[in-house]
Formats: sequence, structure tokens, C-alpha cells
Amino acid sequence: MPISNATLSLGGTCSVTGGTTKTFTEAGETIANGKKVVDLSQTDARLRPFIVCVNRPAKTDGRGKFISKEKHTARLVVPKLRADGTISYPLAELRFEPDVENTDAERTQMLSYMAQITGIDSDFTPFMLYGTTA
Repeated sequence: MPISNATLSLGGTCSVTGGTTKTFTEAGETIANGKKVVDLSQTDARLRPFIVCVNRPAKTDGRGKFISKEKHTARLVVPKLRADGTISYPLAELRFEPDVENTDAERTQMLSYMAQITGIDSDFTPFMLYGTTA
């Protein structure tokens, strides 16, 4: 089914089974309001996949009224050694900007929908892989 008639599970549980577990270890770099972790199982440091997570707290106007949303960003970079010897840096990024008044249940539901969109729901797979919107 294409995006125009997509279905997502409300209250569904997303999980991963099978595969090989990769451990991402703290990189030791200073990331403002965040953390960087790397896959040290890749022996070539230039080609190590890494994840950078950054939190930007919501801002207030000085009187206690929120004037912006929180912003949580996770970026996965998996360096690719090309046939010509150059390295490219393909990435996938998830940005979550909940309202400060969203409940934990509302936040969890948004993340569940996003997990389905980014890799579980076949309605969105062609879009995520190739940009197809038909």
C-alpha cells in the first residue's frame, strides 16, 4: 500500500529480532548536550559507524512560559568506502520535537509511529529506500 493509504499500528510494540548485536562505545569526544558512540568492531577508524545524540531543551521567555519545543536528535553515520577509494558519509537522522506538555504516553506513541515509518511498515519502505511517494 502506498503512503496515501498507509496504515500504522496505534499502541503497537516495535521490536527487533535476529541479526548480530553491535556494541557502540562512547567515543570520548565532547558533544554539547550530547554523546557520540562508535562501533569499535570496525578496525579501520575511518570507516567506523557512529551515532551522535544531542538534546536541546525547551526554552522559556524568562517568566516561565515555554517559547520553543524540546529537540532530541539521533544521527547514525555509516561511512562507505567507494570503489574509487574515496569515503562518503551516508547518514540517517531521527529528530523528535515533542511539546513540553506531551505526556509520556503521547511521546511513546509518536516514537512507535516513527519506528514503523523508518523500517517496519511496508507502506513507507519504498519512500525510505528510494524517495518514492507514489
